[in-house]
Amino acid sequence: MAGGIFADKMGDMINDEQIVMTPTKRSKDHTTVTMERLKASDMDQNNIIHVGGGDHKGIVIYKEPGADKGISKPPELVLGFKVMLRSSSCNKHVQENWQLKFWFKNAHDHQKIDSAEAFLTELVSSGECPKDYVGFIKKTMKLMQIKYPCVQKVEVEMKKQEEGKPPTPASPGRLSFFRHIDKSMEHWCMLIFRML
Repeated sequence: MAGGIFADKMGDMINDEQIVMTPTKRSKDHTTVTMERLKASDMDQNNIIHVGGGDHKGIVIYKEPGADKGISKPPELVLGFKVMLRSSSCNKHVQENWQLKFWFKNAHDHQKIDSAEAFLTELVSSGECPKDYVGFIKKTMKLMQIKYPCVQKVEVEMKKQEEGKPPTPASPGRLSFFRHIDKSMEHWCMLIFRML
């Protein structure tokens, strides 16, 4: 393994799989973050900006890729949901469309569906639901690392929509639910599952 500023921490990883988080798109109204399972020997040290330690051992943060990042294969499964955010300071509602795009390793179609559904359910469970973007991304990485070894890659895409009213329940036949998450900011999640 090549030397570098992270050589000591990287040396501890040997060939263990790490969860590598890369911000792939950032703008005022659209954010995409990719989390991928990689072996330490396959990582480019020039892209590493942070290697987690302690409770975050096995988590690596890559810098944002340049324009020539290449084309990845389409996701194997996508879970989409709407989030209505209300700022307690200005009392405005902003709706966002969020998608979790999944890639798997060594899993059959039924296992992919079950794993993605369980992953999302655990991610937004009321007892430990993330209260902000950073918490959501951190919990996504930890779930990949600890509980879902068949998940190779997750891409979280968050697109801001228009200001408006809280969403109403989905029509019958769609799997949906609403959940109040925290007191300072209200979130309602309407989950719509679809497989590509």
